[in-house]
Amino acid sequence: MGILSRYVIKEILKIQVPLWFALGFFIFLLEWMGSAFAGKSDVGTVLMIYVYKIPAHLQLVFPISVLFAFLLVFGQMSKTRETVAAQSFGYTRRKIFVPSLFALGLASIPFYFVMNVFAPLGMKEHLDLYDRHVRGLTGGRSQVKREKIWYRNQDVLYTISYFKPETAELFGVTIYTFDQDFHIAQSVYAEKAEWKQDHWLLKGGRVYVSDKRLRSPVLETFDQRETRLIEAPSELKRVDWSPDTLTQRELWRAIEHSKALGINTSRWETSYHARWSFFAVAFVFILLAFPRLTRFHRSGGAAKDGVFVAAVCLIFWVFFNFGVNLGNAGRLPPIVAAWLPTILFTAGVHVYNRSLTLKSLSE
Repeated sequence: MGILSRYVIKEILKIQVPLWFALGFFIFLLEWMGSAFAGKSDVGTVLMIYVYKIPAHLQLVFPISVLFAFLLVFGQMSKTRETVAAQSFGYTRRKIFVPSLFALGLASIPFYFVMNVFAPLGMKEHLDLYDRHVRGLTGGRSQVKREKIWYRNQDVLYTISYFKPETAELFGVTIYTFDQDFHIAQSVYAEKAEWKQDHWLLKGGRVYVSDKRLRSPVLETFDQRETRLIEAPSELKRVDWSPDTLTQRELWRAIEHSKALGINTSRWETSYHARWSFFAVAFVFILLAFPRLTRFHRSGGAAKDGVFVAAVCLIFWVFFNFGVNLGNAGRLPPIVAAWLPTILFTAGVHVYNRSLTLKSLSE
C-alpha cells in the first residue's frame, strides 16, 4: 500500500468516525430534548431511555457520515490540487478510488457490530424502559418471548404463537388441561384457530391424553374441533415483536418460525434484507461523488458538485424508503423491495459517470 493510499484512508477515517458519532449524538439530543418534558417521568429517566437508542441512531446516519467525510476529504484535495498532483505522478482515478473503498470497508466493521449487536440490544432496553416509565405497562415488550405467549383461563393454560386480531385468527395454539394434582391430563395442539361467534374452531391438530387414570397415553388427530377454553378475541392481548430488537440471526429464525405457522412475514423479511442493502448505500453515495470531486474545478465548482451530490443522495434516500414501504405492505417481494432501489441507482450512477468522462475535465 503506497503513501497516497495510506494518506487517503487516514484522512477519510479521521473525519468519518468522529462525524459518525457526532451525527448520532445530535439526533439523540434532538429526540431526548423533544421528549424530556413531554412524559410523566423525570428528566434523568427519560435520558436513560433514549441513551439506549443511540446505537440505532448510529446505524441510521452511517451512510451520511461516509458521504460527508468523502466530500470533505476529496473536496479539500481537489481545492489544494493534490488530486491533480497525484494524477501527474501516474495515479489514475481508479488507483485513488481503491483506497477509498478500503476505508469504507474498515468503517463498515464497527458499523456491522452496531447494526447487528448494539442497536438490537439497545432497542430492547429502550422499549422496555419506555413501556414501564412512559406508557405505565408492567411488562416491557422486549421481555416477552416472541415465539409463545402464555395465557391462563381458570385451571387451563394455553399458549399462542401468534394472534392476528384483524381476522380473529390464532396460530400455533397449545391448550393444557390439569388434574387435581396439577399434572397435565390433556394437551391439545392446533396449527390454526378461527373465531366463530361464541367459540374457537381449531384446525389441523392433535390431542394427547396423559391422564394418570389411563393405562397408557392416547394420541388422536383431528381436522376440526371446537373449544371454549380460550377467551374471545376481545379478551386476548396482542404482544407483537419488533424486528429492531433482533439480530439478523434472531430475525431470520423468527421469520422461519412465523412462516411455518402460515403468517405473512413480508414486513420482517423486508427489514432483514434492508439491513444488508444498507451496506451498499454508502458505496452508492461515494460512487456518485468520486468522479465529480476528483476532477479539475474552476472557482465555485466544488461547492456546486457538493450540492448536486447531496441532492441526488437525498432523492435516492426517498426512493430507498419508498421501496422498503412497498415491501412492508406486501406490494413487492421483500428482497426486491430492499435491493431494487440500490441496484437501479447504482446502474444509473454508473451510466452517468461514464457519460461524465466524455466531457472536458476542466468544465
